[in-house]
Amino acid sequence: IWSLLPQALLAVLLTVMATQGRMRAAVAVLLAGLVALLALGWFYRAGLAGGTGLAGTTGLASVTGLGLAVMWSLNGVFAVMAAALMLIERRHVFSVLPLAACTAPLLVCVGLVSLKPLLASLGLPLVLLASAFFAALVIGSAALASPVLRGIVRSKLIQKTDTNAD
Repeated sequence: IWSLLPQALLAVLLTVMATQGRMRAAVAVLLAGLVALLALGWFYRAGLAGGTGLAGTTGLASVTGLGLAVMWSLNGVFAVMAAALMLIERRHVFSVLPLAACTAPLLVCVGLVSLKPLLASLGLPLVLLASAFFAALVIGSAALASPVLRGIVRSKLIQKTDTNAD
């Protein structure tokens, strides 16, 4: 389980902040994230997460469970760091980030992820077909929620009908 979205957001936000000379807050957020990751590492190593600790793990299942927990921890810390930088840079971020256009596809994705247990028993061809349909739903919800995307789709459709009319 690995999500590159928080890391991509961090990279873009850090680049913007660096070009504008506002790195103090960014360094503080990165330092807090590093401390959180170190604390979580100690937490897992000491076995405070309900296990026997890294030193006392036995078998592949316990190592796999620990790896899964570490990956979720990394995702969570990076997401919190990205959210903190977005909050710090909200004046710049929210002027260029269309929240309504982003919220609709996000909610569709969350709804579709909740269907995962229902798809677990299906065969690969049906899962691939469902995935293509779900992708179309996400893209469609983004197009419906965004006036910019609607305008692009409308202009492309008009161009296509004009080309076919000739």
